[in-house]
Amino acid sequence: MIELTVGLPLYNAGMIAPLALEGLMRQESIDFEWELIVAEEQGPKMFGEINIDNCMDNLRKVGCSRLIYIPLYDWVSLGEKWKLIANKASSDSKAFLLQAGDSFAQPYRLKSSHQALVEEGYDWYKSNIGLFYNIRTEKTILYNDRELKQGAGINIGMLTKDIINKVPNEFRRAIVDGWLYNNIKPQKVYTDISMYFVNGVDTHGYHNISHKRGKFFEDIKFPFEPTILRIEDNLPEEIVKFLKSLK
Repeated sequence: MIELTVGLPLYNAGMIAPLALEGLMRQESIDFEWELIVAEEQGPKMFGEINIDNCMDNLRKVGCSRLIYIPLYDWVSLGEKWKLIANKASSDSKAFLLQAGDSFAQPYRLKSSHQALVEEGYDWYKSNIGLFYNIRTEKTILYNDRELKQGAGINIGMLTKDIINKVPNEFRRAIVDGWLYNNIKPQKVYTDISMYFVNGVDTHGYHNISHKRGKFFEDIKFPFEPTILRIEDNLPEEIVKFLKSLK
């Protein structure tokens, strides 16, 4: 029985999408079935269905029992894309995770999200800390909402039924996380304050979904702050080499 759905929207992400897939293939302590649903506009910069399918053997080793690839032949806004992906989820799915195409998930993201949303009955999951990396400048900043002022947070998960039933099917291309939060209006929010979230990374430079993220590296303000943390200190060596190769 599939209990958790990971949604992965891609757009012009051919160079960076391997980062997201590697993060999912390296998940640990999985004792439940989950599925991966990818929606991607077709074009010369796409990652492609073949490359997604080639990951399935390794995804299956960490509990992924279902893979769906949705080819899009016209551009679809991110808000519409999240709703499209959610509507393809298994009927048994209880939890829905937002996975960005330019992010490397820390190794217990699926496990901790499943525990909070499926086992403990929370209806929104987030973390308040995470490392961000600018591929072209090699600069890092830290998302650190220590006072929990941000509603949506990062590393987000929610109930599958909520995103299907409470979120409108409408054009939305910016501040989509907050838009989801405001439509779902979660009543029981789990905030994971564990520092292990720095063992994952969100990047800037090669994904249209986050093309406005670069401004935060130049004008650092809440919820971001300067940090001495480096990707070399927190990520697997081969992931660091991959990110460095993109510069």
